[in-house]
Amino acid sequence: MSRKLLFFAFYLTVNGIVCVTPLLAAADSIPVPDVVVTASQESDELSNLANTTIITEAQIKNSGAADLVQLLQGQPGVQIYNTVGDPDQATFSLRGFGENAVSNTLILIDGRRLTNPDLGSTNLSTIPLSRIQRIEIFPGSAGVLYGDQAVGGVINIITKQNDTLNGDAGIQYGSYQTINTYASVANTFDNGFNLQFDGVTRNTDHYRDHNTLTAGNGSARAGYRYDSGSAFVQYQYNQYDLELPGALTESQVSEDRRQAGTYSENDFVNNTNNIFSSGFEQWLTSDWQVQADISQLWMQGDSIVTGIEGAQVRNITQLNPLLIGHYRFLKQDSTLKIGANLEHDEYHYETPLFSLFNVNDTQMTQSLYTQWQFPLSERLKAIVGIRGAWLNGTLNENNFNDHALVSEIGGYYAFSPQLNGYLRRSGNYRFPKADEQNNFDTDQTITVLKPQTGVSYETGFNWQERHSGITASLYELNLRNEIAYAPPDNDSDGRPTNRNLDPTERRGVLLSGFYDFTEVWRLLTDYSFVNGRYSSGPFEGNRIPLVAKNMARLATRYDFSSQWQFYTEALITGRTYASGDDTNQAPVAGYTIYNANLGYHNKAWDLITRINNITGKEYYNYVIYMSPDQYYYPADNRNILVTLRYKFL
Repeated sequence: MSRKLLFFAFYLTVNGIVCVTPLLAAADSIPVPDVVVTASQESDELSNLANTTIITEAQIKNSGAADLVQLLQGQPGVQIYNTVGDPDQATFSLRGFGENAVSNTLILIDGRRLTNPDLGSTNLSTIPLSRIQRIEIFPGSAGVLYGDQAVGGVINIITKQNDTLNGDAGIQYGSYQTINTYASVANTFDNGFNLQFDGVTRNTDHYRDHNTLTAGNGSARAGYRYDSGSAFVQYQYNQYDLELPGALTESQVSEDRRQAGTYSENDFVNNTNNIFSSGFEQWLTSDWQVQADISQLWMQGDSIVTGIEGAQVRNITQLNPLLIGHYRFLKQDSTLKIGANLEHDEYHYETPLFSLFNVNDTQMTQSLYTQWQFPLSERLKAIVGIRGAWLNGTLNENNFNDHALVSEIGGYYAFSPQLNGYLRRSGNYRFPKADEQNNFDTDQTITVLKPQTGVSYETGFNWQERHSGITASLYELNLRNEIAYAPPDNDSDGRPTNRNLDPTERRGVLLSGFYDFTEVWRLLTDYSFVNGRYSSGPFEGNRIPLVAKNMARLATRYDFSSQWQFYTEALITGRTYASGDDTNQAPVAGYTIYNANLGYHNKAWDLITRINNITGKEYYNYVIYMSPDQYYYPADNRNILVTLRYKFL
């Protein structure tokens, strides 16, 4: 039997378990606390070994943000790139990644990996802010717990699973003809069943010409909670239509930075996504539980990029079983996890203009891991873990195989109720994407890329009292065979390629703190320093393009009353080098932008006005260098967004 047939046989088996588990539990009930199936249950131990940032539902609500970019912009250590104008297609970077950040920062939503078999950006339009309960940002490698792509860090998005009858709706209106709407209704019945329905629409012209977006998202979720576990099924539909403005030359920027690029006047991307997911959690005894989640994504889309017409299809199936044991070790709580991740990907891209760009890719990724958290004393806890991963694929009738083995070890020490510290070493890896492997020499021979591997070392502390707190971390990330894009040069045939880099390193510091002047006035500040450099090879000592060495945030929140809140922030990004500028000849100026929002809240209504880039700063978070020219992607100027929400249930 083929690996693909084995995979789908296992897929159907676990789906069957989801259906019969409630019946088995009814026969032999095991009283346990309420449980909800989310990836956050994996994150509890990791949060002790990293300076984790948690954005709560209240913070999301009070921010007045229209999308994840506005919400995450300025969070400690997070750098954002955007080439298409729409925030839902932006790239997030943790720990100093540039062009390849999309493949080195892992984004999860309720345990489902938002990854693609190709280099396409993560589609964040399937995650409306109205459905998010909290966001957890883990800077640093987490290869054992999360696997492929958890190199620079993990952004874990947990959506709401409501326990009572409730419903709310909202509308956002603002600059660039922006009109966003959403509605949600949910209920949990006395017999344990629960239902939830959500709908979102997004319409905007964006800042630049030829950048209109029309998008819609709808989802339906049904769940069942019983004495010893829970189960759910969910279906989500997403339609996304976006015009692409492209890059501008320096003279075009001087003429009109809002215009579309010369070769982008007809560019667009249209995608349709269908996502099915299901999962369950079952307590086998009072100490042991088993979890599993399954997801299937089908995507079809067509596009024109720089005048090149193309069509693509993605088909991604993921299966994640996990066994968790909670037991006493040295008279204290200990946790053992044994899990697996299986993913089957199919990706097809075809363009009638250049047959060498066509991709017909199938990949099967399998990994097994275990992690043990255990006490060494009343104050000292340790974590050890290991993961093995295997990739088997076929690209345009060429077979390739990769494997990786990573481990981790760490310790967490509570000096006092207010102060704790940690020390950790963690391995990481990522396998080449389909279109990264699609590299041809002039004789059409594929240049096979090696898996990227690395290790990070990190130490830090967290001190917090009621009205003040400081967190700090110091880290070093070393990579071998880092996979990166290489623009065409004068000696090539004009075709961009991907390559394994010489060894690279990132060394950095992350600081974050808050101070309450009064019960209603809080000051927040963050600073991130990362020195990302080539550690050997022809560019030894040069900085990695697009990575800002210095980033900072200074913010304050003031509550005029229980109903009125005001928030303002200054976001500072230091100088970088343009994408492709390994020689460091094309510096890109740093910038500071100011944002603010004013919110009014009562029992049923929320009204929030947010102003972004108050001073109208003209800046660029993404620039491409192709000697001797630079190509610019202008960021938004001053814009305003008003959010009105009403809780009707």
